Amino acid sequence: MLKRLAGCMDRGRAVARDPLAHVGLSAQDLQAVDGILGPSATATRAERAARCISLQQEWESSADPVAQPFAKRMSGFAPGVFGGGRDG
Repeated sequence: MLKRLAGCMDRGRAVARDPLAHVGLSAQDLQAVDGILGPSATATRAERAARCISLQQEWESSADPVAQPFAKRMSGFAPGVFGGGRDG
């Protein structure tokens, strides 16, 4: 019984391996956005805004179906993210 269960688990992991790898890449993209949006000791607001636009354009031109919604979401909030306040 345990061997049968182990076989099922192995088959399930094999099927999920590629989609889960894609999730990991999406998580890296979201971490990149998070790093751009917050204040930075090493990058100015203008530099972070430029990087935000660059990521958005990269995702807009991507064939990856996950990247398209990322780009659309960024286009909605990007104009207000870097406006006003102290540079940081």
